[in-house]
Amino acid sequence: MRYYRIEIRDAGAANDAEPFAVYTSYVNGETDPGALQVELDIPTAAYALALGAAFVRIWGVDLRVISQATDFNGKSIRVFGGMQKGLPLADPAQSGLLVEGKIIQAFGNWIDTNMTLDLMITVADGSPEEPSNVVFDWKAGSSFSEALISTLNTAFPDYGVSVTVSDKIVTNADVAGYYQSVTQFAQYVKETSKSIVGGEDYQGVDIVLRENTFYVYDGSTPDEPKEISFNDLIGQPTWIGPQTIQISAVMRADLRVGSFIKLPKTPVTTTPQSLSQYRDASVFTGTFQVQSLRHVGDFRSPSATSWVTIMEAYPYVQAEAETP
Repeated sequence: MRYYRIEIRDAGAANDAEPFAVYTSYVNGETDPGALQVELDIPTAAYALALGAAFVRIWGVDLRVISQATDFNGKSIRVFGGMQKGLPLADPAQSGLLVEGKIIQAFGNWIDTNMTLDLMITVADGSPEEPSNVVFDWKAGSSFSEALISTLNTAFPDYGVSVTVSDKIVTNADVAGYYQSVTQFAQYVKETSKSIVGGEDYQGVDIVLRENTFYVYDGSTPDEPKEISFNDLIGQPTWIGPQTIQISAVMRADLRVGSFIKLPKTPVTTTPQSLSQYRDASVFTGTFQVQSLRHVGDFRSPSATSWVTIMEAYPYVQAEAETP
């Protein structure tokens, strides 16, 4: 069965602190048939892509909530989603945290008999008004990884940092810079790393935040790819640009941007119009690296496409780096 859990707490409160509000479809190990209707649109990508804020709408809240919707502004929020037990192909192990961040805008609406609470969510970044004060100090000949770890640990002492990048990223001169946001810093890191390493297949260094940890990666050290079951696919993977495919699957939280996936070779059902003599399996097979994720949900809609995770990925090719 479809599953969601929305936890809202005071800013700075620990995740195990008493929530300010909780909305969930799963209570005491069972799906709640009276759970509120929710809509989700949660994009996730590396900071260098600078996607917009995540969006959550909760239907059926009471008048007190929508009249005091501004009380939610600035509070921390965690949104969980996926599937729980109840349907033959549902996999509860794929459910989990979709996004964790801060509510930057909350507003209530009352139209006819419908009452909704809308929440706009963003993750740790920074702005000219509230800069993150990211200071980068990279000494000539020193490790790029160590410079990144030092920079992020100093700017965000409460967050973890995991770095897996090529050791070919070196500089022959001291580099220093100041950035108001992680997005600015991530864009600089990506362009700089691409220019140093070179090669058409090298994607550059990206930074993504997940569960209070900054993951910094460039695909040079691939992890074990996660297999995508053919039963999880919603429709056929599709090319949407040069070396970029889009894959829709049942909503799942066990994937992250920068991780590797492996598409199935399972035979598929074809029709005369699909030129079946040329197709007996999914068009796309092999290993891909996830470039972005988008979790889209409409809890009570009967359509299979209304509770999905949309992945954009590119084929993994071991980059042949040029000599600096």
